[in-house]
Amino acid sequence: MINNKSNAKYNSELLFHHHAYQFSNSRAAKDFIKYLEWLLPYQCENIELQYKIIDCSIESNGVCYIGLGYFHFDEKIGYATRIDLSISTTPSFMPVYGESCFKTPFFTTQDRCLRLLDTISRRSLINLKLAYI
Repeated sequence: MINNKSNAKYNSELLFHHHAYQFSNSRAAKDFIKYLEWLLPYQCENIELQYKIIDCSIESNGVCYIGLGYFHFDEKIGYATRIDLSISTTPSFMPVYGESCFKTPFFTTQDRCLRLLDTISRRSLINLKLAYI
Protein backbone atom coordinates (compact mmCIF):
# COMPACT_ATOMS: atom_id res chain seq x y z
CA MET A 1 0.00 0.00 0.00
CA ILE A 2 1.34 3.43 -0.92
CA ASN A 3 1.09 6.35 1.50
CA ASN A 4 -1.82 8.52 0.28
CA LYS A 5 0.09 11.77 0.92
CA SER A 6 3.25 10.78 -0.93
CA ASN A 7 4.57 11.99 -4.27
CA ALA A 8 4.45 8.36 -5.41
CA LYS A 9 0.68 8.19 -4.88
CA TYR A 10 0.08 11.58 -6.54
CA ASN A 11 2.23 10.61 -9.54
CA SER A 12 0.56 7.20 -9.92
CA GLU A 13 -2.73 9.02 -10.49
CA LEU A 14 -1.19 10.74 -13.56
CA LEU A 15 -0.29 7.47 -15.26
CA PHE A 16 -2.72 6.25 -17.89
CA HIS A 17 -2.44 3.75 -20.68
CA HIS A 18 -2.24 5.19 -24.17
CA HIS A 19 -0.64 8.41 -22.88
CA ALA A 20 2.86 9.79 -23.43
CA TYR A 21 5.08 11.71 -21.05
CA GLN A 22 7.43 14.31 -22.51
CA PHE A 23 10.88 14.92 -21.06
CA SER A 24 13.51 17.39 -22.18
CA ASN A 25 15.85 16.52 -19.32
CA SER A 26 17.64 13.19 -19.39
CA ARG A 27 17.90 12.94 -15.59
CA ALA A 28 14.14 13.50 -15.16
CA ALA A 29 13.32 10.88 -17.82
CA LYS A 30 15.62 8.34 -16.15
CA ASP A 31 14.09 9.10 -12.76
CA PHE A 32 10.67 8.49 -14.31
CA ILE A 33 11.86 5.08 -15.57
CA LYS A 34 13.18 4.30 -12.06
CA TYR A 35 9.77 5.27 -10.67
CA LEU A 36 7.99 2.95 -13.12
CA GLU A 37 10.37 0.15 -12.13
CA TRP A 38 9.66 0.88 -8.44
CA LEU A 39 5.94 0.50 -9.14
CA LEU A 40 6.48 -3.07 -10.37
CA PRO A 41 6.87 -6.01 -7.96
CA TYR A 42 9.73 -7.43 -10.03
CA GLN A 43 12.92 -6.10 -11.62
CA CYS A 44 12.71 -4.67 -15.13
CA GLU A 45 14.92 -5.85 -17.93
CA ASN A 46 17.01 -3.66 -20.22
CA ILE A 47 17.03 -0.58 -17.98
CA GLU A 48 20.46 0.46 -19.28
CA LEU A 49 19.23 0.16 -22.86
CA GLN A 50 16.25 2.36 -22.02
CA TYR A 51 18.62 4.95 -20.56
CA LYS A 52 20.69 4.93 -23.76
CA ILE A 53 17.58 5.45 -25.88
CA ILE A 54 16.57 8.38 -23.65
CA ASP A 55 20.03 9.95 -23.96
CA CYS A 56 20.11 9.53 -27.76
CA SER A 57 16.61 10.91 -28.19
CA ILE A 58 17.26 14.00 -26.07
CA GLU A 59 20.69 14.61 -27.62
CA SER A 60 19.34 14.43 -31.17
CA ASN A 61 15.88 16.01 -30.75
CA GLY A 62 15.97 17.82 -27.41
CA VAL A 63 13.07 15.72 -26.17
CA CYS A 64 11.94 12.15 -25.57
CA TYR A 65 8.51 10.67 -25.09
CA ILE A 66 7.87 7.77 -22.78
CA GLY A 67 4.61 6.23 -23.90
CA LEU A 68 2.52 3.89 -21.81
CA GLY A 69 0.75 1.50 -24.13
CA TYR A 70 -0.78 -0.24 -21.14
CA PHE A 71 -0.70 0.58 -17.44
CA HIS A 72 -2.55 -0.95 -14.52
CA PHE A 73 -1.96 0.03 -10.91
CA ASP A 74 -3.57 -2.06 -8.15
CA GLU A 75 -4.11 0.24 -5.18
CA LYS A 76 -4.87 -2.68 -2.86
CA ILE A 77 -1.34 -4.05 -3.19
CA GLY A 78 0.46 -0.80 -3.97
CA TYR A 79 2.07 -2.09 -7.16
CA ALA A 80 1.50 -1.89 -10.87
CA THR A 81 0.50 -5.25 -12.27
CA ARG A 82 1.56 -4.38 -15.81
CA ILE A 83 3.40 -1.61 -17.61
CA ASP A 84 4.04 -1.60 -21.36
CA LEU A 85 6.16 1.33 -22.41
CA SER A 86 7.96 2.73 -25.39
CA ILE A 87 10.54 5.47 -25.70
CA SER A 88 10.54 7.59 -28.84
CA THR A 89 11.10 11.02 -30.34
CA THR A 90 7.40 11.51 -31.13
CA PRO A 91 4.30 11.07 -28.94
CA SER A 92 2.73 8.55 -31.36
CA PHE A 93 -0.66 10.25 -31.43
CA MET A 94 -1.12 9.88 -27.67
CA PRO A 95 -2.23 12.62 -25.28
CA VAL A 96 0.94 14.13 -23.78
CA TYR A 97 1.78 15.17 -20.23
CA GLY A 98 4.86 17.28 -19.54
CA GLU A 99 7.45 16.45 -16.92
CA SER A 100 6.28 19.46 -14.86
CA CYS A 101 3.00 17.64 -14.07
CA PHE A 102 4.81 15.29 -11.70
CA LYS A 103 5.93 15.89 -8.15
CA THR A 104 9.58 15.14 -7.53
CA PRO A 105 11.18 13.15 -6.21
CA PHE A 106 8.90 10.62 -7.91
CA PHE A 107 9.06 8.35 -4.86
CA THR A 108 11.00 7.52 -1.71
CA THR A 109 11.64 4.05 -0.36
CA GLN A 110 9.38 4.86 2.62
CA ASP A 111 6.33 5.53 0.40
CA ARG A 112 5.19 1.90 0.40
CA CYS A 113 4.10 0.05 3.57
CA LEU A 114 3.49 -3.66 3.04
CA ARG A 115 2.59 -4.16 6.71
CA LEU A 116 -0.81 -2.60 6.00
CA LEU A 117 -1.80 -5.20 3.40
CA ASP A 118 -4.70 -7.46 4.31
CA THR A 119 -4.39 -11.23 3.81
CA ILE A 120 -6.01 -11.27 0.37
CA SER A 121 -3.87 -8.40 -0.91
CA ARG A 122 -0.73 -10.03 0.48
CA ARG A 123 -1.57 -13.27 -1.36
CA SER A 124 -2.28 -11.35 -4.57
CA LEU A 125 1.11 -9.68 -4.35
CA ILE A 126 2.87 -13.00 -3.73
CA ASN A 127 1.10 -14.59 -6.71
CA LEU A 128 1.99 -11.63 -8.93
CA LYS A 129 5.65 -11.89 -7.96
CA LEU A 130 5.65 -15.65 -8.57
CA ALA A 131 4.17 -15.15 -12.03
CA TYR A 132 7.23 -13.15 -13.11
CA ILE A 133 9.98 -15.34 -11.66
